[in-house]
Amino acid sequence: MKVFIWKCLHGGLPVRGEIYRRTKQGDPKCAACGEEDETVEHMLLQCNKVKEVWKLAPVQWDGIQHVSNCFMKWWTAIMEAQEERGGEDHANLTINILWQIWKARNEREFECKEKEPHKVIQKAVKGWTEFDEANIGKETRKNTQGIEILECAEQDQRQSENQARLMIKVHTHQDRRQQMVGIGVTATDLAGCLQASWALRERMSGDTKQDLAGAVRLALLNAINQGWTCIKVELEDSELVECIKHTRTSNQQMATLLEDIQSISNLFQKCTFSFVESGFVGSIKLSMYALNIFVDEEWVNPNLKC
Repeated sequence: MKVFIWKCLHGGLPVRGEIYRRTKQGDPKCAACGEEDETVEHMLLQCNKVKEVWKLAPVQWDGIQHVSNCFMKWWTAIMEAQEERGGEDHANLTINILWQIWKARNEREFECKEKEPHKVIQKAVKGWTEFDEANIGKETRKNTQGIEILECAEQDQRQSENQARLMIKVHTHQDRRQQMVGIGVTATDLAGCLQASWALRERMSGDTKQDLAGAVRLALLNAINQGWTCIKVELEDSELVECIKHTRTSNQQMATLLEDIQSISNLFQKCTFSFVESGFVGSIKLSMYALNIFVDEEWVNPNLKC
């Protein structure tokens, strides 16, 4: 169960919503209620079916309902309450309830079996009671399992952000004589060190903004191919950044590009877009260089691990 809680905190449970976000396959809706996408938070805390389970639970954590939209915050509140109230038994029972909710979900998903809320609670209480009885007479110790799990998850999250966050700058340069557009893409780490670059050559569309959107799509595809998980795409065009964020345009070809960009960006753990006015020297040089090549070129730091 320690691994189970760690996966909940880390976003590692294969729930429907996460599978759909990464692969665009299957139905993201919760099979229990059919109303909301199945996230970890929805499946364990927010689904109407699950709320029935918690209503029957012999342990209640008052005052933390407002953080049920984030499992990390909810679990932190549980650990803080445990410290203040000395609720070690309550925390252990809570872990058992979460575990039984997950098992009941899997029975519904893979065996088409529906477990009643009171049955879920009975299983959780039985498991907790058996564990408690098995440890009677042994030296009691403070239960730090939950805190350890939380600390590991937070540390892993910080390391992921520090190691995997790459700043990607995209620039295009048009050559109307050749009817070609040169694309320069650079990826730097948080320290500003160049980690990857691409020189790409595509045919012009006749619309500068559309060409840049096409370049962004190519940059995202290259980032996906590298296995990167957290990126920030920086562009010199503030209007395009807004179009990407809100997927708004009257141009059909542009709309298709924006939809592609949104779909690809959803494959990352984190992908953001921002407007930046400077710092594109490397990308500009690559975009001009790209107009004179016949085969796309790339350079990636072999020591880069994301």
